[in-house]
Amino acid sequence: METLPTGVLIAIAFPFVFAAFWLGVTSLVGWIAGWQTLARRYPDRKDAATKRFTWRSGHMGPLRAGMNNCLNIDVCSGGLRIALPWIFAIPNKPFFVPWEDVQASSIEGYMWDETQLAFGSPPAGTLTVSAALAGEIAAAAPHGKWRKTNGHLARGDKTTQ
Repeated sequence: METLPTGVLIAIAFPFVFAAFWLGVTSLVGWIAGWQTLARRYPDRKDAATKRFTWRSGHMGPLRAGMNNCLNIDVCSGGLRIALPWIFAIPNKPFFVPWEDVQASSIEGYMWDETQLAFGSPPAGTLTVSAALAGEIAAAAPHGKWRKTNGHLARGDKTTQ
């Protein structure tokens, strides 16, 4: 019985090994970020987006798992939808947080300011974004829905103070 050359075996096995590695890495980052916890608590809804922010950056969870240039944030009349592009989303399904469960807090940084969005009370998870992106989200939010917990930013205010 003749065996296949090593190069052919590698060529056949590579896509499967790469897919397993990719799924493992995206699952691990989602777990560190607390993504699956948020997706279970806040399943996605079909509310239409009034404003969409694509390919944005942020950090999630207490370990600040980096979501660099891969966040899609939809502002809807009922809340915020947080999603990832399909290539990252296999283990990390989109989630939809109603406005009453979104609380924003300013974080003053040495180089730039950020805003932490806490989801739920007590928070089931957090997403930290730039103060500029938070200001854009606040401006797109339905009137009276954006809640700033520490009084640094209200809907319509400038994002840097």
